[in-house]
Amino acid sequence: MDENQLANVFRNLQNTERFRVRLLFSRKARTGYTTYAPNVSNAITDDLVNLIRDNLENKITLTPVQYNPTHCCREGEIEYCTVNYVGNYAEVLESFCNPDTVDTGVNPDDLTFYCFDVSDEHNNFNYRFFRRITKGRKISSSGIMACFAGNTLNKIEQQTLGLDGYVDLVCVENQIFVLNHISLERIFRLEEEFSTRAGEALRILGESNKISNFVQFESDCFSDLRYHKTLSRMLDVNPNLSRVFDNFDNIRAAIDMFDLDIEICDGENPQIIYSDRSQRMDILRIINDAYCRSIICERQVIHDS
Repeated sequence: MDENQLANVFRNLQNTERFRVRLLFSRKARTGYTTYAPNVSNAITDDLVNLIRDNLENKITLTPVQYNPTHCCREGEIEYCTVNYVGNYAEVLESFCNPDTVDTGVNPDDLTFYCFDVSDEHNNFNYRFFRRITKGRKISSSGIMACFAGNTLNKIEQQTLGLDGYVDLVCVENQIFVLNHISLERIFRLEEEFSTRAGEALRILGESNKISNFVQFESDCFSDLRYHKTLSRMLDVNPNLSRVFDNFDNIRAAIDMFDLDIEICDGENPQIIYSDRSQRMDILRIINDAYCRSIICERQVIHDS
């Protein structure tokens, strides 16, 4: 992970005079992505380059941290992940390579995001700036749009769409910098990726045979996307997930210290007894080693990584 990548983006957008640019508008649906590539004037693309560059300036000093699906990063940080993490990056690029031509116009209400693709004429770099299209930028959906011509207010008949220099995601080589946390999910198919990774985490936990009534626990975790994210995160932060139950004395201590509504079945093979859905997060926190005590004041702390 090169911490200077965003600074390089900012510098290249300043120093290169000639760009090759494309502005692509995409609709995300269950069946796939549909991308439109309208003809765009140089005035629009030049303005977008300048706006994006200006808005990136205060991001280049932020500290990169690994993307966490369960929490936004702290002030002074910027999240990143690899293109492989999102699962379907290639699918999105394929839609960019085969865009529909725009002859009859596109309804902004049908669009999910746009991508501003910038490269230099010598192919030294290629950056993709993604921006989600929200209702605030779909100005055409209701009401009347008008503009002044002298002292006359005229109705704008054409559909309008607001473009700005803010970006949600910056793709540099195989890295994605996340400037807007929720946009990574909205633009890519992360729900499917979370589900796959949650299944892998649950498979490892099931093989440990340390949670009684595991089939029900697994089903209850799969029923809620929030737990998909938590389980997915476990694979990132705990490379030894199969060994989290090695020390049951510490698990007992955590249950007692934090007064958790969880019982343990003792014996040659001690197990956490899973009874109902209210225990899901407590059990996942035990697995994630989230129950802590501070050194100085000996405060009980729940650290959700």
